[in-house]
Amino acid sequence: MPVHPLQCKFNDIVVNATIMSGGEVMCDSPEQDEPGLYDLEVSFEPGKWSAPVKYLYYKDPAIYDIGPICGPDSGYTQIAVHGKYFVDIGHNQALCVFNETIFTNATVMDKELIYCDSPPFQNAQGYSKLGTNGVHGNWYNLQLTLDGGTHIGGNATKFFYYK
Repeated sequence: MPVHPLQCKFNDIVVNATIMSGGEVMCDSPEQDEPGLYDLEVSFEPGKWSAPVKYLYYKDPAIYDIGPICGPDSGYTQIAVHGKYFVDIGHNQALCVFNETIFTNATVMDKELIYCDSPPFQNAQGYSKLGTNGVHGNWYNLQLTLDGGTHIGGNATKFFYYK
């Protein structure tokens, strides 16, 4: 009787898997066209699949533009962040990251739009000099994380503050 190979299924794409020590299963995730949550199932017997769990495919988010580009130094300006590869994995994981140290909640509207609030400006953590666009002022570099902070991605853009 032929032995059925252990398999994983990512939505409709099936790949072979290997049993590791401790009862773990390892399989290589196939390439997907779009980032997002995909169903992952495991099969030990032909035609029988485990209950699906969610598996996240993501690409580093890219920021193209923000608006407004400035706000008061007291903070709490709602910023619309425009870009691509935005994925909401839930549980308040998406965050705006200012200077890689200050995190504010973000709301993923769709794969190209996130809203977040600016934090209050603290001079010790910000920059106060002539910016690359020739504007003198205080600013923070703004980036995104989609997984709660362990992976900060996306090109940084500047958010300026005024009194």
